[in-house]
Amino acid sequence: MSDGTLPPGMVPASGRFRYESKEFGRLDFDVSHAKFILWKSFENEQETEGVQLNIMIAARPQEIPHESGDADMAYLLAPALTTEWLTIREADLASRDRGALDGVTVDFDWDRTPDVPEAPAAIQEGSYGSTDVLKLSLSHVPPDRYRVQVQAKDEFGRACEIDADLPLFEVGASNYSMSRPRAVEHWLERHFERDGLHVEWRTVGPMTNQWQNLYAAFKETGDE
Repeated sequence: MSDGTLPPGMVPASGRFRYESKEFGRLDFDVSHAKFILWKSFENEQETEGVQLNIMIAARPQEIPHESGDADMAYLLAPALTTEWLTIREADLASRDRGALDGVTVDFDWDRTPDVPEAPAAIQEGSYGSTDVLKLSLSHVPPDRYRVQVQAKDEFGRACEIDADLPLFEVGASNYSMSRPRAVEHWLERHFERDGLHVEWRTVGPMTNQWQNLYAAFKETGDE
């Protein structure tokens, strides 16, 4: 998948993605692309608890031959992992700059936390499988990269191990309305040095139900 055909919001990434399932066994893939966003939600201009760490890492698809040898029956295997439901504490942010997520770790085991309403992540390959186990660590690689290491197992017995190199995370926040409340920008300025960011509001959503999101991306080294 070339840069020009990446799904919206995704950026090129690299690394190793090991995927294991009963159907296909254990297979190694290259990492193709990723999304890396630190997201803050507001309700009626009030902060919700914690901050969402939204990471999606996709493997470069591999064609798996059919046992019959029929090329038309080959299967294109393209596993991915998403942490769309993962919330971390704001106290875990290490700094007010690019290194804010350095040292963040997650150690989730459904058997140890049965009262959690939903799993923090999912493995996707044909269907989403909520993770029963998720181990994740983030390491800042100065100036503008992150190493992301993941071990996960889902409700269907599928597993993945990922060691990926991702570009810097983007910061996002929204009150999910067409307003641009100052509380959203105050949150950003409380946790990050605004002078080091490109900040903009964007209108998102379908024409019948649009809202404003705040996005912030780190300036390139030398532009600050």
